[in-house]
Amino acid sequence: MNMVRRIFVFFAGVFLALFLLEVGLRLTGFIVQHKANICNMRVGKNISNPYVVLCLGNSYTKGTGAPPEMSYPAQLQRMFIEKFRLSNILVINNGIGGQNSTELLRELPENIRKFNPKLIVLQTGQVNKWDHSGFTDYLKRKNKQQSFARLIAYRLSEYIYQCRVYKLFILFCSQITTKFNHPAASLSYRSGKEYIKAKEFADHALANLLLKNSIKMDQLEAQKALDIFTNAMKVDPAFSDNYISAGIIYRLQSNYAEALECFFKGVSIGLPNDHYKIYGYQQIRDIRMIFKGKNNSEINKKIEIFISKYNRENLNEDFNLFFLSDSDVSEWVESDIREIVKIIRRDRIGLILHDYPLWDIENATLLAIADELRVPFVSNFKVFQEKISLGMAEESLFVLDGHCNGRGYGLMAANVFNEIVREYYYEK
Repeated sequence: MNMVRRIFVFFAGVFLALFLLEVGLRLTGFIVQHKANICNMRVGKNISNPYVVLCLGNSYTKGTGAPPEMSYPAQLQRMFIEKFRLSNILVINNGIGGQNSTELLRELPENIRKFNPKLIVLQTGQVNKWDHSGFTDYLKRKNKQQSFARLIAYRLSEYIYQCRVYKLFILFCSQITTKFNHPAASLSYRSGKEYIKAKEFADHALANLLLKNSIKMDQLEAQKALDIFTNAMKVDPAFSDNYISAGIIYRLQSNYAEALECFFKGVSIGLPNDHYKIYGYQQIRDIRMIFKGKNNSEINKKIEIFISKYNRENLNEDFNLFFLSDSDVSEWVESDIREIVKIIRRDRIGLILHDYPLWDIENATLLAIADELRVPFVSNFKVFQEKISLGMAEESLFVLDGHCNGRGYGLMAANVFNEIVREYYYEK
């Protein structure tokens, strides 16, 4: 009896500790967001009867890659102050990094109640490719038939995503696994100047690859980087970044066979929540689209075999319980945006849609919905491409992970500013 009691007390204590940790993590997140809201509202107190412009979206709205004062909403606010010194416009940045379209849809009524906006500037859909939480909302809304086991799996995935402790646990396990798989002696090469230079070359290549499919590159530098990554694979065979980095360079050289072999290996051994692993998987799907419908179907056949096998063996993958097809994600995002537009119009709020400055499959979805529903639309991608074609360097607009720097967000702010003035500012 004493043993049973001890076991019960032990697990009760563990449960209580996890519960308190979950509460603490959620409270911390709430405080951070609440502070941002207070900051926004303090500015609003200085404006009589403010015309509130509410910016909603993920990390590109939040301003990842630049200081808070250089996010596009912050720069948009300054543009109105500089252009209209007596302006009553208040721009609120409610961007949340990692927020997908369903999470934004769920929080929309509360955000409308809280901020009482006259205009909403919306950019969403990109995160849905790797965060599928909320997908069952779309399935139920569209009455999409799925197997019972698959629905249960999706629902379980959503509960897991909502648990901060689980995300913290996965991060902790990833760190431990990395240390276990990579003894200190084998990791010393990563601090070498030549390896760091090769990694910077690969990261820059990735940023360009997200922007367009091919770029002019120094072939000697590319080959040197490939040699470094090839040697690193031998020294550190369980580190996925080396394979993904090499695959990126091979793809930019149009050597798709070698690129796929590297991506296959890097994705297979990558740890959960590894962003480079996610990029690798996206590259595999992009190459599949490049060869879709072409006479050479051997590449697509290899890709389909890999994806099918990988999904069967990794049903509990942390960042995606199931990998959805591009069409699945686009239909889901489209459905969410339609619901968002319906709510915004019901409350008689103005709306502007804008796309991502880097190429993204959801840019086409946003444009199609804007055209069909007659919603004002800003194509950041088009403007960024025009600037680059006229000689502006990509690195002057983006940081290495593909987010904008302060100058890039300034260009986004200018795009949105011009559309607001053209479509809505007469209402002031």
